[in-house]
Amino acid sequence: MSSQVVRIQGFTKGSLSGIGQEAERGNVEHRNIDIDPNRKEMNMYFKQTEHGFYHEWNDIKTALNVQGKETKKGIAFEGMVITADKEFYKERFGWEQGKPMTPDMVKYWKECYEYAKQEIGYKGTDKNIISAVVHADETTPHLQLYYLPITEKWQEKVYAKGEDGKVLRTERGTPIQAKDENGKTLYNQVENDNSPKLARSEFWRVRGGQNSYSQMQDRFHEQIGKQYGLERGEVGSDKQHRTKNQWEQEQLTAEKERLTAEVTPYRELKQGIEEVETPGKTVLPGIVAVKKKDLSALKEQAKAYSINRDEIESVRERTATVTVRENRADQRERTLDNRENELAAQQQNLQQMYQRQLNLNQLLERSEKDRDRYKTENEVLKHENGSLKAEIERVRETLTKQIDSLKKTVRGAYESLTNTVKAVGMLKYDKEDGYGIDNLTKKQEKLIDGIAEYGSHWAKTDGFPELAEDMQKHVGISKGLRETIEPPKIEHHHDRGGRSM
Repeated sequence: MSSQVVRIQGFTKGSLSGIGQEAERGNVEHRNIDIDPNRKEMNMYFKQTEHGFYHEWNDIKTALNVQGKETKKGIAFEGMVITADKEFYKERFGWEQGKPMTPDMVKYWKECYEYAKQEIGYKGTDKNIISAVVHADETTPHLQLYYLPITEKWQEKVYAKGEDGKVLRTERGTPIQAKDENGKTLYNQVENDNSPKLARSEFWRVRGGQNSYSQMQDRFHEQIGKQYGLERGEVGSDKQHRTKNQWEQEQLTAEKERLTAEVTPYRELKQGIEEVETPGKTVLPGIVAVKKKDLSALKEQAKAYSINRDEIESVRERTATVTVRENRADQRERTLDNRENELAAQQQNLQQMYQRQLNLNQLLERSEKDRDRYKTENEVLKHENGSLKAEIERVRETLTKQIDSLKKTVRGAYESLTNTVKAVGMLKYDKEDGYGIDNLTKKQEKLIDGIAEYGSHWAKTDGFPELAEDMQKHVGISKGLRETIEPPKIEHHHDRGGRSM
């Protein structure tokens, strides 16, 4: 029977663009080899972005008035995958790879999406969901959602205060958290519907804390899984989803390792050392399929085997030694009984060895004749090898020069991009030189800041962090650009707050 799969994975803000391209099948070359571009029209979208993941993420934060400190390494959004093995879709819905989904299969995915909104949606809605799509263009169909972990309920630390009302701190200056009379750390419970918080830990805390993933699996099984004949899966699993391919590979590897560890000791045991009776069915020689209810008993037997392994191995070694001696005695007896046959066989072997020696002598003569020819050919090859090495070195030097030139060109391009981005920023932040535009719309302001963010991202990605920082923090007209648009003049620089620098 197939098992349900519901997994969660967190991502940083820097992953928005890349993941968005793969999730919504952008016009890029995907690293996932399971994706068939010819079948992407078979995918079913519940929610799709208009301008990509990055803009949708920002729009959601703005629309919901989300608070929360952003960090480079902090979780900015999460992904959810709901799936099963492909045999489930074939047997339950009659699905065939490369063909459209059946109506019953479409109904199943709609139920899965409604379940997902209940679990991770903001107040049961899709307001915090960036994208939701059923990928039918891969080997195994799956529902893939991306969303912001937003919660209107969270807890805040309470700090201990002295008689003067000031917060108490450690010698290092760290504020000390307050505790009750039993030594339990105190928190203030906050609920704010007007300004929810982007906080992954709090998001899952209100959904069950450490048991949130297990409870999520339980709810899926009750609402959907068992209705369609899916097993709950491993109870107590709190593992998060990384990527679908990684998860599937890890599951297969773990399953093989588990089965090997459980079965190997029983295959090795021999009658006379230890006998293990298993209430299962033999599917292959040495391999027994065990029912889940009998697995615990078998594991206990495996533990007993492990505890007594040294003693068992010692007995096995002694038994092997006795067996060898018995075989030797039997062999000597057979040798004495068949002495004549053995002598005849030895004589035949000697005749064969003599013939083989004659053949070897002939081969030796031919090899001596070929040796000189091979020596000459080897000298020719050495000369050719030297020429090839020289040619490779010349090509390497040429490529090195070309690479250095390309690096300079790329740097020049990014410097030009930096100047362009800073010049565009003057439209919003300039207060002195007359380039600023009054009464910009919010979309225009977002566009100007978005250009800086976009340019900074790619500059940082391609190895120019100083240019990325310059784009983020400054605006201004470069000398070259100023000479193009106006007579030479003292250059003014501004930070993005509008202050002259």
